[in-house]
Amino acid sequence: MPNSVQTFANTGSLYVLAHGVAHFGGVSEAGLFSICQRILTIPVRIVGNSVKQVLLKYLSVSDGRTRYYYLKKYTFILTILSLSIFGTLSILASWLSIESMYPNWVGFEKYVAPVSIWLAVTMIYVPSVSILNTYGSTAPHMFYEISSVATKGLIVLASVYYGFNMPSVSFVYLSSMLAVVLSLFIILSAFKVAKNENS
Repeated sequence: MPNSVQTFANTGSLYVLAHGVAHFGGVSEAGLFSICQRILTIPVRIVGNSVKQVLLKYLSVSDGRTRYYYLKKYTFILTILSLSIFGTLSILASWLSIESMYPNWVGFEKYVAPVSIWLAVTMIYVPSVSILNTYGSTAPHMFYEISSVATKGLIVLASVYYGFNMPSVSFVYLSSMLAVVLSLFIILSAFKVAKNENS
């Protein structure tokens, strides 16, 4: 049941994010955001999912001390990897001449930095989610997903009700900053659980 709620909330969060971009910037901006998000999700799926599979295998046969070691090790590795990958992509996006290669993608590059922030922390917290699942502590991740979709939805609803507006890219930056804060909550929760089990 908890996993179903998390999956539903995660899907809802992506849906609200895309529709928030459409609300603030129009359908064309939503299209540019969607292209950016789909392209930048590729390294998360390749690296994050690979690490998750390996890590879950190790965690299932490890004691508390070893699990805590793996949590620290893989969080550090994924932090370096994600910052390197998404930092490089953000720099390249500002240098590439999108207009000459894909005229319909003009404006795509402005979404690379905010989407990179969001996806980088998504990759970094993979070991934390794995360790929490190993110990059966799903509440922090569920809190992350529900808070994420609720906050984004409230921003859009407040915009409709009060009639304020913002650039669509600012909405994505705001959502990414929210992801950073909530991801830190997951990571700190995982370290707390792992440390308690290790002591």
